[in-house]
Amino acid sequence: MGRFLLLRSISFFSFSISSPPCPKPLMLPSILHILCRSPSLHRLPLLCLYVSHLTVVLAGCCSSWVLLMAYTGLFYVFLGGREPWTFKHHVKDSDSLIEAKDAPQIDYPKPDNKITFDLLSSVALSGTNHEGDQPPHLTLMDDSIPINRNYAIYDGPEQRFCPAGVYEYVPEEEGDGYKLQINAQNCVHCKTCDIKCPSQNINWVVPEGGGGPGYNGM
Repeated sequence: MGRFLLLRSISFFSFSISSPPCPKPLMLPSILHILCRSPSLHRLPLLCLYVSHLTVVLAGCCSSWVLLMAYTGLFYVFLGGREPWTFKHHVKDSDSLIEAKDAPQIDYPKPDNKITFDLLSSVALSGTNHEGDQPPHLTLMDDSIPINRNYAIYDGPEQRFCPAGVYEYVPEEEGDGYKLQINAQNCVHCKTCDIKCPSQNINWVVPEGGGGPGYNGM
């Protein structure tokens, strides 16, 4: 903890002596105006931006790093890092999904291959790879939950929150129903499915060594 505070103090000191003598405080009224007119959902990030900018302005106008050092001492030594504007999660990510019937339909434009790109092309750029004969590292605790609960209530969120197209709802070979297909080969090891699944039904375990995205080439 002491080493962390020392490094943070050094970084604050370096920032303060390398910053202009007095940053322009013109953004403060603008941020405050937007803050007051914004929906409650967006106010916390704007408040953090306002407080951060206010701190930098005050430190610059004082032409001293003492204010930043005092800030560090107050919140990290005496209060143990409990800042009043720290982001807080009141519910788990897996409990934050709303039902499909209450969610607005979003019509996403097709990728233009200039600014936006299709999902599978982006996955290919990551160089992800898993040996085909290794034990599966993505399994379901209950095979009936994806269709009976996740698809029925949330319209299959697995196929949306996964950034690599690992989860797909495909038609059954026989009958009119659907089933969840897991393309574990595409997995980029983000663990979003393990965190976001509303039923907590996906068991993500560490795959064989050497598998996954080609980080050295990214």
